[in-house]
Amino acid sequence: MDQNKTALERAFELARSGRFQTVTELKKVVSREGYQASQLEGSQLSRQLMALIREANLPVPDQAAGESASTPPDQNASEPNG
Repeated sequence: MDQNKTALERAFELARSGRFQTVTELKKVVSREGYQASQLEGSQLSRQLMALIREANLPVPDQAAGESASTPPDQNASEPNG
């Protein structure tokens, strides 16, 4: 437990980590880490945390495929050094 961090701050941090699927899972970890999970009550807070969890778990586009399709090959790579 980080003495300089509140349960709420830690919950938001964990929600953004992409490690959780539900707010219940997140609350269990917050509690195991020694924070007061009772500070994480309320429907609005649960909605906010769930939104962050969903956002963190969105599939990331394959950047390598996107780059190879849009980046022309290096023309100098096939030319002999002269």
